[in-house]
Parts: sequence; C-alpha cells; structure tokens
Amino acid sequence: MMQTLIEPVSAITGKPYSGGNVQKLIDAMDSDSRFIAGAFATFRQWLSIGRCVRKGESCAARLLAYSDGKTTEADVAAREKAKEKASFKKGFCVFALEQTDAIEGWTPDQAPAVANDEGEEAQPATEDKPAPGKLYSLSALAATGAWSQSEVAPKPLPAIDSDRLLAKAQALLEKAEACFADRLQNTAKRLAQSMHKRMEGQRMERQAHMLKAYAMAINDGKAPLIGCTVRQIITWSEEASVYNCQSVSNGYHGYHVETSDARHTEAHHITLRNLLDPRKVMESEEKVAKEQAEAELRNCDVEGFFPTPASVVQVMLEQAGDLNGKTVLEPSAGKGDLVQAAFNAGAKTVQCFEVNHKLMRYIDKFVKAPPLPACMVSQQADFLNELPVGPHARVDVVLMNPPFERDAAPAHVLHALSWLKPGGKLVSVMPHNWAEKKAADYLLRTIDDLGLPMTEIEIDGPAFNGADSFRRTAVRTSIIVIG
Repeated sequence: MMQTLIEPVSAITGKPYSGGNVQKLIDAMDSDSRFIAGAFATFRQWLSIGRCVRKGESCAARLLAYSDGKTTEADVAAREKAKEKASFKKGFCVFALEQTDAIEGWTPDQAPAVANDEGEEAQPATEDKPAPGKLYSLSALAATGAWSQSEVAPKPLPAIDSDRLLAKAQALLEKAEACFADRLQNTAKRLAQSMHKRMEGQRMERQAHMLKAYAMAINDGKAPLIGCTVRQIITWSEEASVYNCQSVSNGYHGYHVETSDARHTEAHHITLRNLLDPRKVMESEEKVAKEQAEAELRNCDVEGFFPTPASVVQVMLEQAGDLNGKTVLEPSAGKGDLVQAAFNAGAKTVQCFEVNHKLMRYIDKFVKAPPLPACMVSQQADFLNELPVGPHARVDVVLMNPPFERDAAPAHVLHALSWLKPGGKLVSVMPHNWAEKKAADYLLRTIDDLGLPMTEIEIDGPAFNGADSFRRTAVRTSIIVIG
C-alpha cells in the first residue's frame, strides 16, 4: 500500500507548511492525482537528497516566503513593517516527490551535512542512518518518522464529465458564429476589425471541435489524456487552438492573419490537435487563405474590377438555362465568381480570360472545378486580343461581366459573339442605357444582321451597391440575353 500524508510537508525539514501555502499545495494535490505523498521541495533541494525533477514537469505550486535574515530586536520591527510590502515577499516553485526520480549511482554519503535546530553540525547521512530531515525515497520517508502518517488507498483518477465539455463546446460555437457574422469591410479600419474578429472565431471553433472530439473519446472509453481535470482539458484546448500570426500591411489599419504553425507544441497540445478531423482542418486553412486573399483584392487598385454580386449571378444563371455538360466562356473573369457559378450549375468546361495577374492567381488557387472530365481552362490575357482558334474553341454559353470604363462593354460583347456556337446563348451584365451610347451602334447592327433575338432585363436600383457586393459602385446595370 502506498503511503500518503494528511497534510503537505517540506521534504527537507519534515515540517508542515503554514499560511496560504497550505491551501496552494492542497489544491495542487487535488488537481493532480499523482501527488499522494504530500512531500514538496524546490528543484535544488531535491538534488541535494539525490532526486532530480523529471524533464517536462511543471512546478506543482508557487509558494511565498518572507526573508528571515534579520534577528536583532531593532531589526524585528523593521522586518515586520517590511512584511507589509509586496516587494519583501519571495516566491519559489516547489515540486512534488512524484515528479522526481532517484539519481542513479547517488549514495547517502554524498549528502552534505545539515545543521540541527541548535546549530550544531550533524554527521553525514549513511545507509542505516539518514541525515535529519533528509528524505531519499518513499520508504525512507516512512522510516524517518518525522511526521505522522496513515495508510489510505491511492486517490482515484478524476472522472471527466463529458457533458461539461460538450456544453463548453456549444458555448464556444455560439460565440464563434457571432464572430463570423457579416461585417462591413469597405474601409481599411472596418476590414481590420472584421479580420481580427474572424480570427478570434476561428480559434474558438477549433477549440470547440477539440472539446467535442475529446468528449466523444471519453464516451467511447478512448480518452487519450488520463488523470486530467475538466479545467485542464479546457485550458489545454484553448492553448492548442492558437496559431502563430503574420501581419498584413494595410496602411495605418494593418491586421493579422493566422499561419498554419501552432504556437503551443507540447505533447498534450499535439494530442488534442490530433483529435481534429484532418479534412476539416484543411478546409479551415483553405478558408483562411481565401479570406486573406480576398482582403488583399478588396484593397487593390484594379481598373474595372467590380465582381458580380451573388444576386446578379443568380439572375444570369436563370437566363442561361441548363448548363449541365455544356461549355462556357467567361471573357473577363475577375475573381472567378461566374466561373465557379457555372461549375456549380453543372458546366463541363469553363474557359476564362483575365488580364490582371493578381486576379488570375486568385482564380487558379481558389476556383474549384469538379472532378474530371470537367475542367477549367484559364489564361492571363486581354480577351479582345484572343481569337477562337480550333474546332473546339467555340462554346455553348457566354457568361460575362465586361468592363464599363470608356464604354468598353459593347466591344467585349461583340467579340464574345464570335466565340458562340450556332444556337448558343450570351448573357452579360451591361451598364444602364448602354444602347443609347454611340459605341453600341455596331453591336446592335451585328445582332440584327445575324438575326439573333435579344432581351434586356432591368435591375432595380444599383445592384453593385448591395450587401452582397464585393466592391461597391452606384452605377445602375441591366442584363442582356442574346440568342
């Protein structure tokens, strides 16, 4: 039967602790089921009796002591007065006996002589006669008889209530959802606030998933960390959810985004992170990277870059009809909203052009084509300089949001007509009253000469100035359908 102590004592002197230190040590014993002996000492004190604190062990408790160096009557009053000052307090860390190992090859005759209460030097310890106050092992601890002991059963491992972990996880998910709420990002300050709030939500979401996974492991009897309390699991999961950050320059209102490197890499942090679903982790990292890339695009100066809002995309898909198995062209792809929408609607092949290298890089990285045989053909080029060369260059449907600057939209639509197969359909966003411009004359004559039907759908209000607009403009627009 293992021995345990009723109250925490010093492993060097054998005397009980006093004052507030007692409660600190009792709390330490309650929080760690290993601490059944109740013997504590500092790192160097354990070394002096042939024991070494194991690598990776944290201090059991940080205790406070008062300096006791002044002994004259004149100094006693000064010492008592100094006790009232926080600076007079000295703090030191102690470790429990169960956190130490015996030093191989160490013998009691290596222990230095210690002074007794009368100040007389004691003889060095031997195998048969330990030095006063010197403890070498659990058996030696009992042999000294320095304090009373009683045999009790070892403390049972604390049981973790999985319901408490699930409740904490649910609370974190609710807070994370509030952090993910849509926020205005139309200024540098608002963008920074939104990105910081979103990063906070990502951390909470990761922690919640760790707690949920750990609770499920407990219910299945496969909890990886044994002997821990609920509080420890919650604390460790919070630490494990923190990743290192990198700064994004955005003038005075720069902000931070997370990297894929975890900040805390101790064994229990890694264990908790390993509980996460790798697919969800990958999806989360891709989502973070996409949000960062979008934030950079939102603040870049690209002429004519006004991505198509989701509400307008929906109207265009309705006008385009069934896209299953069809080939689609997007002549001015921007950040690929229409390209992705075409794939989501079942398009087999989408060919897109974009002249800006930043936007093209975004498309190649974040626009996802379905598995083969579907594919995306992207090219960084000025669409007006490209021709439909080859038997498979022409497409079934053109979805486009051409640039409006300098009345360029009619010219882009006219060139896109040459890419259509016979019987194909073109759906394009156009500036309001585009047909009244001189630049539209040639396009209108060409449509008449080809005998193609054309309809125009008016969009109420400035469609690019709504809540779903990536970059806002007050320009009114309409949608034309040719074919």
